[in-house]
Amino acid sequence: MIGVIVGLKSEAAALGDLGSHVAVRVAAASPARAEALARDLVGLGARLLVSSGLAGALDPDLKPGDLVSAQALATADGATYRTETAGLADVPGLRLFPRSYGSDVAVASVAAKRMLAEQFCAFVDMESHGVARAAMALGVPWMVLRAVADDAGTALPDWAIASVTPDGGIDTQVAARALLRNPLALPAALRLARANSSALRTLRQRIAPVLLKRALG
Repeated sequence: MIGVIVGLKSEAAALGDLGSHVAVRVAAASPARAEALARDLVGLGARLLVSSGLAGALDPDLKPGDLVSAQALATADGATYRTETAGLADVPGLRLFPRSYGSDVAVASVAAKRMLAEQFCAFVDMESHGVARAAMALGVPWMVLRAVADDAGTALPDWAIASVTPDGGIDTQVAARALLRNPLALPAALRLARANSSALRTLRQRIAPVLLKRALG
């Protein structure tokens, strides 16, 4: 069995039902919850852990919908976690980078993204370092397999971050209230929605088959 950790319910829904060989859990953008869920999955028999879902681009060449992975993960405390990359070279269109970044907080501003890019990190998410810690502690391999949502030149608005609920859902009323207060933000919100849809399509059409093939292989 493969254990998969994602950040949001929408990401799990995009992956769909992959049968008994792939177990998907939602960490709600919490590294601590990602670690706990990863440990639970290993206890249930997972032989490989996968951090999946959406990612924010740090590399300016990445665009929404790109399929990405990394050979290692860097964190704010200076730790580096090596990943499993065997077989990824055979995945069509996948971009494999030397490093990604695991963050405890949302990397929302363009300036913050640029700073991490200068540390040679290509993309960022909020679950991978939790998965990595569990994998290292329990001695099981792990990998990152993600779809880019926001590009390096796009700042995430406060409401996008605040709309994530404790169970990994999205409170659409948070966005609605923010846009009512500032209608001029609507074009940017629509661009963000299109980028998110592109990333979810990558999860559904490209990442889900890779996970299933890996599990059955």
